[in-house]
Amino acid sequence: MLEQVLAGKTILVTAGPTWVPIDQVRIITAIFSGRTGIEIARRAADAGANVTLLLGPGRAAMPECVRQTVRIARFRYFDEFATLLKNELRVRRYDVIVHSAAVSDYRPNQTCTGKIASGADSLAIRLEPTPKLLPMIRRVAPQALLVGFKLEVGRSEDELVRVARQNMHADGSDVVVANDLDQMRDGHTAFIVTGSIRKRVVGKRMIAHGLLETAAALLEKAGDGNSR
Repeated sequence: MLEQVLAGKTILVTAGPTWVPIDQVRIITAIFSGRTGIEIARRAADAGANVTLLLGPGRAAMPECVRQTVRIARFRYFDEFATLLKNELRVRRYDVIVHSAAVSDYRPNQTCTGKIASGADSLAIRLEPTPKLLPMIRRVAPQALLVGFKLEVGRSEDELVRVARQNMHADGSDVVVANDLDQMRDGHTAFIVTGSIRKRVVGKRMIAHGLLETAAALLEKAGDGNSR
């Protein structure tokens, strides 16, 4: 089914962490590697889709097959990523957008020039929220099937799915992949949530496959890849 529906479709995948600077040598980042997004991009390309991967500075190795079949654009910092994403959405029309990047939720409200001197007894850094990117994606690409990711810590399955559905309505996404950090450490169990349906998947390969199966089913139900 994946090949029948996704062949020729345009798919954008974001993956990896986004850095925010404290000074010119220090950053705040996330622990995530980008492996899940790379696996989604690989599986979508295998199904015949035209895939673009926006990849942050994660630790995940890039398989040669992905280098050969996926268009890749790299970024490091949040502002760089936000600009790259906006420009990408303005110049290309995507059928599916999978926003799996671990986007920084906060950044220092002031970045120091140079390097903060060491040796102080304490250092206070005031943080401010970064702009939310999913609502921007929905505004710029209203035709796309939009997939978001939600990470929680210490939630039950029902709580995790409930939060995912709340985010789906708030951000305008069509599908949410809900993760709990505790379960990611043990085989990576996730839930693919859309409408009243939840699908439990285990392992990054099954997450990628299950997510693309869900996207293909929604595209097929819509009648073509350009209608929501």
